[in-house]
Formats: sequence, C-alpha cells, structure tokens
Amino acid sequence: MKKNDLWIPSVLVVDDDKLIRAIIVDVLRSTGCRIQEAENGNDALEMALENSFDLILCDVIMPGMDGLEFLERFRNKGKEAEILMITSSPNLEIAIETMRLGASDFIRKPFTQEDLHAGIQKAMERVRLKALTRDYHTTLEEKVFQQEDRIRFLFYETIQSLIYAIEAKDPYTKGHSQRVTTYAMWLVKELDLPFETATEIHIAAQLHDIGKLGVPDNILNKPAKLTGEEFTIIKEHPEEGCKILAPIFPKEHLDIILHHHEKWEGGGYPQGFSRGDIPLGSRIMALADSFDAMTSRRAYRRSWNIKETFAEIHQCTGSQFDPELVDPFIKATEKNIDTLEVPGFEHLEH
Repeated sequence: MKKNDLWIPSVLVVDDDKLIRAIIVDVLRSTGCRIQEAENGNDALEMALENSFDLILCDVIMPGMDGLEFLERFRNKGKEAEILMITSSPNLEIAIETMRLGASDFIRKPFTQEDLHAGIQKAMERVRLKALTRDYHTTLEEKVFQQEDRIRFLFYETIQSLIYAIEAKDPYTKGHSQRVTTYAMWLVKELDLPFETATEIHIAAQLHDIGKLGVPDNILNKPAKLTGEEFTIIKEHPEEGCKILAPIFPKEHLDIILHHHEKWEGGGYPQGFSRGDIPLGSRIMALADSFDAMTSRRAYRRSWNIKETFAEIHQCTGSQFDPELVDPFIKATEKNIDTLEVPGFEHLEH
C-alpha cells in the first residue's frame, strides 16, 4: 500500500493467545505498518487468501488448524508473504519443518520483547528489500513476464535459508548479508542501473559469503588476526560459494560472487582480475562489503565511524576500488544512512 508516496507494509498476526497477540501488535506499531489479527488458523487462512500481506507472524501450536497446516495451505494457494513462525516447542524438527514449508524464520517462546523486536525488524528488512526490488521492477520494466516474477520469488525462499546458515556460524557478522545488500542497492539506484542488472546484484549480494559454510568455525570465529594459512582457507570462499550455487543460479550471478574480492589495480582474489575485467556487480559489491566490514565491530577491534570509513575508502580509490564508483557510493550512503532503523545499523555513528 502507498500513502503519500510512502510504502506501508501490511502485517497479519495469528495466535490463539490474546495476550501474546497484544504484545506482538504493540511491537509492530513502532514500525508504522498496517496490522490485522486472527485467533486461529482457519480465520487466518481466509484473511490471507482475501488480502495481500507483506508479513505474517503465526503461532505453530493452535487448536483446530495449527500453524504448520496454515502455512502449507497458504503456500499451496500460491500466495506470497514473508512468514515468521512462533513456537514454544524445543524440538528442532518443528523449526526445520516450518522452513521447509516456506517460513523464513522463527521465534521461540517464551521470548523477551528484545527477541521479538529483533526478529520482527529482521523480517521487516527482508520485506523492505523485496519491495525495493518490486518497485525497481515497476519503474523500469512494467511488462516483464509474470513467470519471471514467480521464479525470482522462489529464489528468495532459497536465499533466506542459505543466509541464515552463514550467519549462524559467525555471530560477529550477523546481519552482514542484509546490510551489504542494502548498501549495494543504494549505489545501484544512484547509478540508475537497469532492472536486470539490479536483480543480479541484489541476489549476489545476499549470497556473496555462502562459501564460508565450508570454512571451519575456529577460523571463521577467531578473535585475532588470521595466520597466512588460515587466510588462504578464507580466500577460497568465493569459489566454494559458486560451486554451491552453480546448480540453481546463472553465470551472471556467480561471476559477481566469484570476483567480489578482486581489486581495481589487481592483486585481489581468486583470479587477480583488474579494472574492466572485474564485473560491475563485483566492483559495487567490493565497496558495499568493505563499508560494512569497516563499520562493524569485531572481537579484536572497534567499529569505525562514517568519517573514518569514508576517509579510508577515498585512500583506497584507484587501488582497491573503482574510481568511477566511489563518489556515487558516498553520495548514496550519505543520502540514505539516516533512513534505516533495523538491527545492525545502530553502530553507524557520524
């Protein structure tokens, strides 16, 4: 829904416990979204089939139609929404089943308001990113085939599960993929790139670190500088990521992921490409990825503020970063940085 040119997400809250619904609704009000409630799976399914929701928060255990049945029937009807399941079961198989049926995440009861707020904010950021892509589609490609839209949406379902797997391995980079995607899309919009290019970069940004699934935890989470041998293992993650994704993603996406650690003047990895041999998407990714790395806290150092980060980017212009992209990136970042209120961005101090 648009109101005064401002996109307002629509949310459905499903829980048979009136108090739990009230707590969830109270947290959701801070996001400025439109909220509807249902006290059971039957009412929720009827509402979800008659209306278009961006986000659905649904309890797993309910009398009558439980959350799993609701989710399965909702997906079987071809409906699309970000799904956040709520469960009191300690059984990991329940959580896995919700993901298999198309849920993007789950919150376990009993939860604190902080847990609930973080889960909702993460879900709302995914909703926002999907809306951003849809808006780009509407503006630049009004007559794209509907089947292509469906395929892109199915990609998102796969992407989210893979992202969670990465971030579960490294607590210091939680939210990294979402932030890098956001920064990259700021630059994409600033450059006014075609929709097809924007989509390739959007998907590649979310999955750029998928190869780290194969990196041992003791290296990925090491609270000190890596040894040469350990860094050699880390440097394999772009190629390993492409091997994982090759069966489901085209070469255009894979090339962006493969080369996102190349440097403008060469000397990067895995192939030491330079200048125009590096895909444009990879050059955009290099800026977004480095910006998040510099402004994120690590176990062994503090995060940098915006002024320090921009100074470092300028210093690396022409050696690490494409000189034609640096000024547009900084302009786009300055234009958008104060608009975000999601977990992971609170460290960005001016």
